[in-house]
Amino acid sequence: MPCVLWIWDNRKLGLCAVLVQTNPIKAVKWDPCSQRLALCTSTNKLYMWSPSGCLSVQVPVEGTFLIHNLSWQPEGDAILLVGKEQMCVCYLSPTAANASAAHNISAIDSTQDGSKGKKETSSTNGRRDFSQK
Repeated sequence: MPCVLWIWDNRKLGLCAVLVQTNPIKAVKWDPCSQRLALCTSTNKLYMWSPSGCLSVQVPVEGTFLIHNLSWQPEGDAILLVGKEQMCVCYLSPTAANASAAHNISAIDSTQDGSKGKKETSSTNGRRDFSQK
């Protein structure tokens, strides 16, 4: 399996970005509503790329959860992460979707203690939203 993803701009007929991963890329999906790409590498991290930048987020679940596949919700504000024995739905807050890529070109690594790159908030509908600190 490949560890490198080449992203081309068909309008300019040129290379836009090259994403190099340590582990083989298992799945890549375009956001159905914006210029955003999600990918997974059978680790516990979700990787996202847009023309403005990129980020990675460690999925905060109990036990071992390795993402093997993913699927966008049709409106693009949530993504289903599929592991071998578990599934997880990530709801993307508007600020995380827009601000994180625009203001942080380096990777965001959210750790278990929450000290880097993410802030978790609970909304009234019971969803867990993640946004940049």
